[in-house]
Amino acid sequence: MKKIETSKKLLWISGSVYTLTIIIGIIFVYKEIDTSFFMYAIPSAGSVYGATVAFYLNKAKMENLFKGREAFLRYKMELDKDNSSEVKDEVKEIDDELKQAIGNEVQSVLDEKFDINQ
Repeated sequence: MKKIETSKKLLWISGSVYTLTIIIGIIFVYKEIDTSFFMYAIPSAGSVYGATVAFYLNKAKMENLFKGREAFLRYKMELDKDNSSEVKDEVKEIDDELKQAIGNEVQSVLDEKFDINQ
């Protein structure tokens, strides 16, 4: 059986808490019980869920960048069997561009998350 990633568990749990909070709030309204608690609970649960979604999407984006780089490097290894210097130069240029793009992406995520440039 395949193990579920922690980030997916967090996403599922926070989404469930948010949905459950809204459902319980609706039940309280229907039964005419004081709903002042939900004035704070629903936005709080929603913000946690939103932050979890943002984290998960950022994580997926970074994984896809590295998977793309891995696929390119495998392709590059296949092309390296060819002795054509023109092909090797073109592959090296693309590889350098990829390194730069991934480096910039990683740095922007670090800057955003940890506010390094202050």
